[in-house]
Amino acid sequence: MDLEEPLPSKASRRFQNVFPGCPAISTERKITSPEHDRQFSAILEKQEEHDEKFRDIFGHFDQLYQRLTLLEDEYHAIVHSLRRIETLMETEQENREILERRLEELKSQVDNLQLRIVELEERLRQ
Repeated sequence: MDLEEPLPSKASRRFQNVFPGCPAISTERKITSPEHDRQFSAILEKQEEHDEKFRDIFGHFDQLYQRLTLLEDEYHAIVHSLRRIETLMETEQENREILERRLEELKSQVDNLQLRIVELEERLRQ
């Protein structure tokens, strides 16, 4: 008994687009067990190829997350260091202001001492 091949249905054509090279499944004809097994095997192979691609993609995502985690850790370390430096700079500025005030006081005292020396020299000359 010779079966004529019917024209492929829309579903068969879509299947062919999704799984190129895999024989189209026709709902218009009876599928024998060996043909069914072959088609099922082709589908499983294609699924395995897709699974492998997804594993690769997930691996890339894992690498990206690791890098982002590293960058986030470095960011926090830098922020912590900058805060420490800012605190040190504030402390140094306060210390410098204290030293500047003290220096002005010393200058004033030296000026007073020089005036007293001049006065004493004037008295000694007289």
